[in-house]
Amino acid sequence: MDAEHEDAARWLEQGRRFLGRWQEELDALIAENERLRADSERLAALAIENTRLREETARLQAEREELLAAFSRMADLVEQVRQSRGGGVAGKRWGVYVELPGFVVAVACAERSES
Repeated sequence: MDAEHEDAARWLEQGRRFLGRWQEELDALIAENERLRADSERLAALAIENTRLREETARLQAEREELLAAFSRMADLVEQVRQSRGGGVAGKRWGVYVELPGFVVAVACAERSES
């Protein structure tokens, strides 16, 4: 082979190696892009779930505040009834229990003794 053919063959081989490395880089970038796209979709789904949970938390906190206010009002009413009956009986336990679906909550309970 003459020198021109050898130079052309060497140049073609270098071009093949360059294109092979370029193809490997391109494949790696495509795979990384797919991974990032999947991560982005997961993050979007988590953001939606986070928003839903925040809304649920706010709703439950409001419901809790309503229940606490109702229990506080019941405790006040129990205290009014107790006081209207002369302050209760010495040494007796008094209290009110409120039944809600699935559980019972003690609204007020105290040990009373006359000094």
